[in-house]
Amino acid sequence: MITYFFSVLICWAACLALYAGLLQKEKFFHLNRAYLLLTLVLGLLIPAVNWFPAAATPMAGLIPATRWLPELTITNAPVLTDPGTTGLTLGQALLGLYLLGCTWMTFRFFRQLYRVAVLVNSGEKTRLPEYTLVESNRVSTPFSFLGFLFRNPDQHYEPAEWQAVRNHEYAHIRQGHSLDLLLLEIIGIFCWWCPLWYGYNRALRNVHEYLADEAVIRQLPTRDYGQLLIRQCLSQPAPALAHGLRHHSQLKNRIAMMTKISSSRMALAKYFALLPLLGFLTVACSQTEPVEMTQAQAEKYKPTGQVIDTVTTYDPDTYNETTEYITSDLYQEVEQMPVFGSCPDLKGEELEKCSLNNLMQFLISNMKYPEEAKKAKVEGMVVANFVIFTSGQVGNVQIKKSVSPECDAEVVRLIKMMPNWSPGYHDGKAVNVEFSLPVKFRLN
Repeated sequence: MITYFFSVLICWAACLALYAGLLQKEKFFHLNRAYLLLTLVLGLLIPAVNWFPAAATPMAGLIPATRWLPELTITNAPVLTDPGTTGLTLGQALLGLYLLGCTWMTFRFFRQLYRVAVLVNSGEKTRLPEYTLVESNRVSTPFSFLGFLFRNPDQHYEPAEWQAVRNHEYAHIRQGHSLDLLLLEIIGIFCWWCPLWYGYNRALRNVHEYLADEAVIRQLPTRDYGQLLIRQCLSQPAPALAHGLRHHSQLKNRIAMMTKISSSRMALAKYFALLPLLGFLTVACSQTEPVEMTQAQAEKYKPTGQVIDTVTTYDPDTYNETTEYITSDLYQEVEQMPVFGSCPDLKGEELEKCSLNNLMQFLISNMKYPEEAKKAKVEGMVVANFVIFTSGQVGNVQIKKSVSPECDAEVVRLIKMMPNWSPGYHDGKAVNVEFSLPVKFRLN
């Protein structure tokens, strides 16, 4: 989960950096709104989807296709074996803090919806063709939300001023800006921890105001409208979920944007910079953990190689010694995989999980970080292949990815220490099965 959140942070940071550097000063407000919404959603989706499954096997082409075991990490930290030791881990504490934040943001979201609903129910409603006007003494400044425009009947505007306020809020209603804010709030429930979510919130609200201002100055001189904005700046802001004439916007930037010359058509080319950025982020966020080779799925239960056994016989009558070389098939996937340790009365996936659990417990309880490697500060991943023969014995141990002689020797020692397995079976007979064991050596 932490990896996913970090990837989301990187995606949003890159997209917002492109927006701040190239796009936010352009007067293509509809395109800027679409850009912010699109990158907000893609920033959540790109890290969650493995777009390039072939790239998810970094050892492919380097190590022959075998059955991968779970990665084992060996550190120089002491191993805690006391089952009575309990306590709150850092991961549990972070998860608890995250869920607490999600709970608070959910409460905050529904509290905002409730406040708007109270205004709608308590106010005097007038249904108009374009929207529903809600008049209430609880409203401090005109604002809009979904199809409702709220105003205080005791606040008096000149006809031209009210027309400007109405056009401003009607632009928010007509263009569906409240839906953008609802989407932001829902994402914020889960991404409250990310400062870039607040950056998206501010940027999108500013674009909403630019769009609404643009609709007003088509009918009202920019100078008169700017003076109205300055007067409204002294009033209270609208509710967090709503749009108002003065709401979380930088007044100076709004006036500057209204007086700015329209962007040239050549500036549209800047938006194409998003395409290579999305391509880079997609590749960068692709999974990199070792997974089972696709060949294991496409050619399941087929032999992947051969193993040669040497059989020596001695005849006491003739004193002759005979050596034979017997070749047998080697598998990576069989109907009944080899089983390590005791797993009584289990079948299928449950049996395989029990076997892997027994194996990991055995390896962890016997692991040691070589002293020479610790002194030399050697870290890295060793990958070793080994075969479970039809007799259940472990053999043919080979280092396929080396780190150092000491670390390699420790992995070989761990594998050779294994007691006999229950062999794998295919078509009702015992067969040889090869595994790959990745062992990561990491200094704390």
